Amino acid sequence: MKKIAIVLVALMLMSMFAVAIPSSAANDKLEIRGPVWGIGDTGLEANSTNFAGFWYDLNENKSSERLIINSWTGDNKLEDDDLKYYSVPQNVTSEQNFNGFEHYAIIGFLAEEYVPVFTDGPLVDDKSQLDGIAVDKLSKLLMDTDDKWTLRVGQSLELEEGYSLVPKQIDVDGNKVWLELNKDGEYLDDKIIDVGSADKTWLYDQTVLGEDDVITLAINIEQVFQGTVDSLVVIEGIWQISDDGIDIDTDDKFGKMKVTNTDGQIEMELDTAITLRRDSKQHIMESLYFRVSDYTTATDGRFYLMQEITTPGTYEVRGTIAVHGTTFNWTATGTQINGEPASLQGSFAGFWYDLGEDKHSEILKVDGTGLAPGSRSLEDDKVKYIAIPQNVTSEQNFNGFEHYAIIGFFAEEYVPVFTGGPLVDDKSQLDGIAVDKLSKLLMDTDDKWTLRVGQSLELEEGYSLVPKQIDVDGKKVWLELNKDGEYLDDKIIDVGSADTTWLYDQTVLGEDDIITLAINIEQVFQGTVDSLVVIEGIWQISDDGIDIDTDDKFGKMKVTNTDGQIEMELDSTLTLRRDSKQHLMSDIYFRVADDTNEVRFYPFVERTVGEPVDPVDPVDPVDPVDPIDPEPEPEPEPEPEPEPEPEPEPEPEPEPTPGFGAVLGLIGILVMVYLLRKI
Repeated sequence: MKKIAIVLVALMLMSMFAVAIPSSAANDKLEIRGPVWGIGDTGLEANSTNFAGFWYDLNENKSSERLIINSWTGDNKLEDDDLKYYSVPQNVTSEQNFNGFEHYAIIGFLAEEYVPVFTDGPLVDDKSQLDGIAVDKLSKLLMDTDDKWTLRVGQSLELEEGYSLVPKQIDVDGNKVWLELNKDGEYLDDKIIDVGSADKTWLYDQTVLGEDDVITLAINIEQVFQGTVDSLVVIEGIWQISDDGIDIDTDDKFGKMKVTNTDGQIEMELDTAITLRRDSKQHIMESLYFRVSDYTTATDGRFYLMQEITTPGTYEVRGTIAVHGTTFNWTATGTQINGEPASLQGSFAGFWYDLGEDKHSEILKVDGTGLAPGSRSLEDDKVKYIAIPQNVTSEQNFNGFEHYAIIGFFAEEYVPVFTGGPLVDDKSQLDGIAVDKLSKLLMDTDDKWTLRVGQSLELEEGYSLVPKQIDVDGKKVWLELNKDGEYLDDKIIDVGSADTTWLYDQTVLGEDDIITLAINIEQVFQGTVDSLVVIEGIWQISDDGIDIDTDDKFGKMKVTNTDGQIEMELDSTLTLRRDSKQHLMSDIYFRVADDTNEVRFYPFVERTVGEPVDPVDPVDPVDPVDPIDPEPEPEPEPEPEPEPEPEPEPEPEPEPTPGFGAVLGLIGILVMVYLLRKI
């Protein structure tokens, strides 16, 4: 028994050799792209029409924020009033009328929705009360919904920021309900609502940012009734803002910007210069950045405004807003692809775009000339989708193999696969390639990893790479490739030769010799304890994919052509109903405004940050003869985003070289040998 225990202790110490190195963190952040600009260009403006990160109210067709580049200081440098930011409050109407209280102001600030707060506001019954309001105290909008919830006595309705609402008593005969409001489980207030009266709302107010009597919560009680078992209350409509917020003063700093005015609107300009260095991410303020291309000279460089979201949740990435009576076209940047289409109105940040090579692939066309408020249906060729492959260069040169094609398809990156490809050493091999077989691009990086013998590098889709032996003197490494822990292949790489790559091929979608994985071995060397290998650059596509044929159907669209490009059109009628979300294909939808006078809509995709969570929908009132189901919870809003660090993220660094793990492993072996000899 002593021997078994000693062996187990030693194995625990030795297991520190097996350190899995993840290739990437999936869904840990979302980048929402704005318009693509050239370095040195002036008169540039980002607003809600071309930047999906800024707040926009589709139903009321209102927006708030603008970011403007007026001039440059040097070839690639912005400072002072070269860059300015403006945000103007907009009066809107709440989803529910809380006994006349339905007017409030929204201001987009730092790509978030805020509500200016003031005494006896911000939810008011006379919108003239919003004229000239101050914008120096802002609270985040948490809820504005006319959804319904049905509750029994004692059942808790969870609101935002720890607030909850509980019916204490329900008097069906007297048409009354006694409600209690709590925060973090502690009692705050209670009120008896006479549902039969004209006023069946609860407007809860408190002090916020030094302002008294600020309405932070509005609740509308629709009815009380007797179910089969319990007395029930129906709540229809909740409006809520945070009980804290931002107090803004002139000269306050947010990231690299400072406030210059809060009189009627918020104005900001640069306080710290921004240099658009090649291949970099430059922080502006809060979640806003500039992404810069890898240029040779600044005047050839490109960049775009972006919002980086790290808070877990599901987000809409939308395109430019369209209206009836026009033919509207969306591409990734609002520019043409190989001369197609002839006319353009909008960009769609959901579509694939390569900043380094300034290439994009997808076009969505809607012929809305026949649309009208009383005629909202689209059929056949009134909606078209085109995806055109684009030749690009991999981040790493795999001994000459560095050319491949990308095709944006359904707002995702795919690679057309063909025998002997898709990664090739002569880009002419990509001319006229077929686009009917697509594999998803998983990795294209020149990042570095340093491994010792037995250490596993985890790739995508269950693949892993393990050095079996490292010969430093002979400049060789023996690598093994596994999938889901099972052996696939191995190869000895001579790092001293001209060819230091491993191009692993297999059959994909019936096509032979498809390169699905390319690995570049940079060097081998002797560390303090172990022999080590440095891998610099990995390219990987999926070993499965999509086989596309004419007449194949995807959502409401069908394929009409795969000759050199993918073309699709409507296969079934699409009706842009008021206040609706209409599925088009795959992850692409249209969001339609609740407007009787205009058909207004935009395309969007949904992207999830963090682990996906199934939404919990509100429950409609139950039928009086049926028992009530357990209480639903409203779909949570994302938590407020933390302020990003002022400096851009560091470039990927090599993985750790040998250290304590190796030392402890050796100690374990020595301890085991010593103790076994003593027994």
